[in-house]
This record gives sequence, C-alpha cells and structure tokens, in this order.
Amino acid sequence: NDKRILYCTDEAGQAGALALWQGQGAEVLLADTFIDTQFIPWLEYRHEELKFQRVDAELDDSLQDKDSGVTDAEGKDSSESLRDLFKASLDNDKVTIQVQALKGDNAPAALILLPEQMRRMNDMGALMEQRLPGLPDHHVLLINRRHRLVEGMQKLAAGSVIAGGGASSPSQQLAEQLSRHVYEMAKLSVGGLEPNELAGFQQRSCDLMGELMNRGL
Repeated sequence: NDKRILYCTDEAGQAGALALWQGQGAEVLLADTFIDTQFIPWLEYRHEELKFQRVDAELDDSLQDKDSGVTDAEGKDSSESLRDLFKASLDNDKVTIQVQALKGDNAPAALILLPEQMRRMNDMGALMEQRLPGLPDHHVLLINRRHRLVEGMQKLAAGSVIAGGGASSPSQQLAEQLSRHVYEMAKLSVGGLEPNELAGFQQRSCDLMGELMNRGL
C-alpha cells in the first residue's frame, strides 16, 4: 500500500490547512527549503510506496464533520445554497467550489486547494521561467460551512428577496460581497493576489466594512 507523507513548505502561508491536519493528530513534515521540494520527487521515484502530499493539496474525510446540514425553503441543502452563492459572486468557471463542514473551532472560513501534481507542474513552470509560482487560474475554493461568517452569509442570502426587475435585494448583494471577500482573503493567504489586484481588494474591503458598520452588524 502507498504511504502518504504530509508536508508543508510555508508554516505561515499554509497555516489554515496545517492546523486542520495537526488538529487531527497528523504528523506533518516541514520542507521549507528549495532543496527539500526537489528532493521529494526523487524519494518518490526511489521508493514507489511513498506519496508526498502538501497539506493544502486536498483534505480527506478525517478533517470533515459529517453533519447532515440544513435545507432551505427551496429544498436545497446548505452546501448547494452556498455553492450557488459563491458561483454567482465570483462568476469564474475556472474556480471549482467545494463546500464541506470542517472539524475544529478554529477551522478557517475558506481554503484554496491545489491538487499535488498540478501544483508541482505549476512550480516547475515558474522555475523554468524564473518567476514566482503564483496561483494557477484553475484551483479549488473550499468553503467551511460550519464557520460562523459563512453561516451568517447564508442567513443573509436566505432572508433576501428578489426586487422588481430581477434585481438582487440589499441582503443578497451584501452576501455576495462577503463571499467575494472570503475568496479574496483565501487567495491572499496563499499569495494568490497579484500586486495590481491589491488596491482593488483594499478598496472593496473598506467598502464592505463601511456597509457592515451602517447595518450595525
């Protein structure tokens, strides 16, 4: 049988996923130097039973709380409703949205995940082009539906009404603003925001905080 070895390359940038694994008692190898990441494929080649996986490549069942969720007035479960909310907000088919209930009171609201082999190809391309790896356009956004911010967003969206002409209500608009903010925060934590995106992110964050203050939330 294959033996999976978990590793992280940046304790700060991968803190959310790292805490999830360690919270379930998993041992995680720190591979934070350039030679470490080059050594891993060689080890896998020499020892075919070994499979290295970075902590933010994917999450398995041991990190998920198998609750049944709730159903809204339209008969959708909470995961489906959240997925629809984020799809509408992001409007980006390159981002795969997953919704899970993560274990642990300190589990983040969202994580950016990138499959191990896709990440390695991305890192190799960046090395050949002598640039920083960055975040590929195709990646996974994992939403933690047990996080109280995500629960609040879902209540906002569920309590909204469609205004005349098909326009979204203020509550729906705020829920979509929050979902975009959650996504951008997740990207920021892994260095996925480009320098030219930071000014827009800061402006949207200030606008969002102002809207929340006006609502007294």
